[in-house]
Amino acid sequence: MKKITTLAIILLSVFSLQAKKVKFAVDMGTYTINPNGIHLMSDFQMAIGLAADWDPSTLSLTQEGSSSIYSVIVNIPAFTKYEFKFVNGIYGYEAEFVPDQSRVGYSFNDNRWLYVDSLKNDTTFVGAIPFSGNAPAGKKLIRFLVDMSNETSVSSNGVHVAGNFQAQTWNTKNNILYSFGGGVYEVIAYAPAGNYEFKYYNGNTSGDTETVPASCATNNNRTHNLIADTILPTVCYKACVSCALASVFEY
Repeated sequence: MKKITTLAIILLSVFSLQAKKVKFAVDMGTYTINPNGIHLMSDFQMAIGLAADWDPSTLSLTQEGSSSIYSVIVNIPAFTKYEFKFVNGIYGYEAEFVPDQSRVGYSFNDNRWLYVDSLKNDTTFVGAIPFSGNAPAGKKLIRFLVDMSNETSVSSNGVHVAGNFQAQTWNTKNNILYSFGGGVYEVIAYAPAGNYEFKYYNGNTSGDTETVPASCATNNNRTHNLIADTILPTVCYKACVSCALASVFEY
């Protein structure tokens, strides 16, 4: 029994060292709140000690004061991609409808997703997402996609994007991109409507930046005028177009 207890303590300690606090919050707006409460169903429920993943009834969110926002903070392993949905009730059919811009999208996957990339002693929080919506109040969603297929290698520090859309502008470490496959890396960010400049980085330092071709550059940067929730076109790293077209133009 003592050996089992010791092993459990060791495993818990290892998990704690690798875990990250993440806050999930949903703004229910004018939706009528189900008497059974607001819940989160996800693929990390077993990782936090619940009986099963994707159970819509076991991970409750708590109302923040008298507001329309409900939230929960969980400790989950870092350096992992997670999928989830908010539920107005306790049954799967009461889950939200996730808009195209926010969903995984591949293979008809309609879950929300988040990549946890940090072990910093803080709490990752992107803001309260509207139920069945895209972006926190006062902001728009922007989904960055870059194809690294033509690069000899991808940095072990990951692929990043930085620009003046960030709260801490041009921070090359804050927005890491995740790949669902095919050499394409992406991340969802949120910013107020506005005209933004940005670049992709094969790594996480200013020296790892791409050189944006003059034909699609402003101040040597990529640009986008963010007026609505947007999935940007997939571009080839260091190019203005897709990697398929970039390869054609090169020869």
